[in-house]
Amino acid sequence: MLAVFYQFNKRVNSLKTPTNADQTISGEVVLKQATSYKNPTLTLACSAEDMSKARLSNYLAFDNKYYWITNTMQISNSHIQFECKIDVLATYKNEILLSKAYVMYSESHGNIHTTDSRNIAQKKNLLKVVSAGTSDIFTTNPLGLLLIANNVGFDLATPYLFTGAETQYLKQKLYAPDFFEQFKQYFSNPLETVAASKVTAANIELNSTSLENVYVGDYDLGVSGHRISVDRTLESTKTLKLDWNYNDYRNGSPFTEAYLYLPFVGYQSIDCSLLYNTKNLTIVIKVEVVTGAVVYTVYADRPESSEAVVLVGIYSGNCNADMPIAQVTQVNPISLGSAAIATAAGLASANPVVTAYGLSQAAPSFRQVTQVHGGISSSLGSKLNLQIMLELWSAVTNDNPDNYKTVMGLPYCSTVELKELSGFTQTTNASISIAADYDEIREVNDLLNGGVYIE
Repeated sequence: MLAVFYQFNKRVNSLKTPTNADQTISGEVVLKQATSYKNPTLTLACSAEDMSKARLSNYLAFDNKYYWITNTMQISNSHIQFECKIDVLATYKNEILLSKAYVMYSESHGNIHTTDSRNIAQKKNLLKVVSAGTSDIFTTNPLGLLLIANNVGFDLATPYLFTGAETQYLKQKLYAPDFFEQFKQYFSNPLETVAASKVTAANIELNSTSLENVYVGDYDLGVSGHRISVDRTLESTKTLKLDWNYNDYRNGSPFTEAYLYLPFVGYQSIDCSLLYNTKNLTIVIKVEVVTGAVVYTVYADRPESSEAVVLVGIYSGNCNADMPIAQVTQVNPISLGSAAIATAAGLASANPVVTAYGLSQAAPSFRQVTQVHGGISSSLGSKLNLQIMLELWSAVTNDNPDNYKTVMGLPYCSTVELKELSGFTQTTNASISIAADYDEIREVNDLLNGGVYIE
């Protein structure tokens, strides 16, 4: 029986087979009696010149199978004996490659963006902060906002904006000696109420509003305000260009954490899996001026993905806050006048985002209503952080995926014919169908589940 001997450089868990360049000698061999094909012992007769080559051989092929040489013994000047063990991966290579298996890790097809739990995340350090300004939609120099019930326009209450100078004039007007006497003549109309007094951080252009006299009911206060008559919503879009520390799965959890700061909302933890392969973060801001409602819609742009835009989250806040004006327990001209004066005094302060609701009656029954409203520090306006910021906290890992993918692959997690793969490949629950006995099939499955090299 002809055998071909090789001096072959190969891993024990490799499907690699020898080439002619690896051959040392060849010749007829004689099998020892009572030997098995899986662990045969065979004898080769060779010349003195070939004996040294035979002793260097570590691998052989015969009877369409490949064998590791586990022991070599020269038994005479012209005969050498080999103890062998079948190499199931090389012998059944073709059948193995035509089989399908669930591949957990692959060197050739592993996904560098899929989290690899074998790598250990160490202490996280602040990596980068990217930010975008919002001065086009918010301001630290807010305007006064009065919501007054009157018969102007079609709304139940009309919103007016006031600059600092206009607010001071309103305050002086309400402090005028004849104000109460004139105001009492109109108080029988229940719509003569200040429905709300606010200071808003919404950056509203006054030239887009209508400057006109302010009415309480049908009483002209003799003060001009900027009536918001049409669009009460501001909208702006911001883009944060992300500068990642890595170009692989370590940009995700648990290796990297992301925190997004949104004005009037605060810090929000962002699921890094939503930022996978993201180059830009797009933030659409909408502000309703009168109520102060702020809504942020955050998208992740994935230019290299078929799923171009992913919704990260929708976050809401309010850029108006309460101003303390009074506690009112019954309706009368003096209490309403006092509330209006307190309103003007509050508007003249430096409160940045303030909302205060005064007394509002919907019917002439004059039921008693008690309302107490608080406020915020008058020094906060100049200290507001109106920057949108994304903080990335990144961990140092035990190893770079590029360094270890050749020895243990990267996560693949897919069922595939093994012939499609190359390099390190590790399966899960392999069940290969080959023309071999039970022990050989089990050995092949165990080797595949432990990781082999397809080469």
